[in-house]
Amino acid sequence: MLLLTKDKNLFLARVDEQGKVQIELLFEAKDYIDSSNYMLKSNLFFENNAYIGWIGVDYKINVLPKGEALKGKPADFFLNQVKLNSGSNFSSSVIQDKLMWLGTSDGYFYCIDSEKGNVTRHYIPQNMGAVTDILTTSAKALYVSVANKGVFEYSPDKRKSKKINVDVNERLVSHSFIDSYNKLWFHENERAVVYYDPVTNKSRRYPFSVSGKITSFIVEDAGEQGVLFLSPAGEALFFDRDNLTMCSINQIKSIMDVSPNQLFFHFFIDDEGTVWLSSTEKGVYHVYFPKKQFRTLACNK
Repeated sequence: MLLLTKDKNLFLARVDEQGKVQIELLFEAKDYIDSSNYMLKSNLFFENNAYIGWIGVDYKINVLPKGEALKGKPADFFLNQVKLNSGSNFSSSVIQDKLMWLGTSDGYFYCIDSEKGNVTRHYIPQNMGAVTDILTTSAKALYVSVANKGVFEYSPDKRKSKKINVDVNERLVSHSFIDSYNKLWFHENERAVVYYDPVTNKSRRYPFSVSGKITSFIVEDAGEQGVLFLSPAGEALFFDRDNLTMCSINQIKSIMDVSPNQLFFHFFIDDEGTVWLSSTEKGVYHVYFPKKQFRTLACNK
């Protein structure tokens, strides 16, 4: 378990073979925070003898253990290879198996193999800009959001890129993911979610109707039922796959009758498919979406 303290020190807590809890300091951030509010001054990439890690200004944390090949290497083995140009900083991070991808504000993105010790640097020619987000796929392709340039499908092996036709403000992308139907989603920080179908090259933008921030952005993929989102402002939304529509949970009659404009702090889907929502006004709701009765079957010709 990873523990991030108020002053942004990162600890690793684990239970050893004797059943005792061991707590290890991974990174001390006292030199990297604003002492007046304990906020990080910038995103951090750190390294010690056993781990590499990332602490974002948004409190996103990525940590990977070093492999056997790194034993006996200096504690700053990777830091010496991932050097920032003057005036630049780390802008994004994502983990893919035993790889950590790091984006920088001047357009480079690094692939760090924590197991083997390899580091490769990538960039998209003629489209240099802050790498605000990196989305990895099982097909080894990346989707790289570059500020003021767009979103690019990138092949690390071939080092080739292609701009995709997605209606997103790439400067504001703070999260992205691939759903269970292989559709791409981009979250524009506190503003909207954007859907992209890589097969049809079509995208749709779903803006949030409420602004502000009272909670964290949360997404739950409910398979054939759709996708549930909780915006930072507390707006709970449901995406219908069949119609490609997005509606507010408040439109459900039982909720509308009680308080049609309420917001939510949190939600999750249990093993039976019931959605549990923590309201800012009326306690906890549970919503059950019945499974679809009919399915389209592919017929052999």
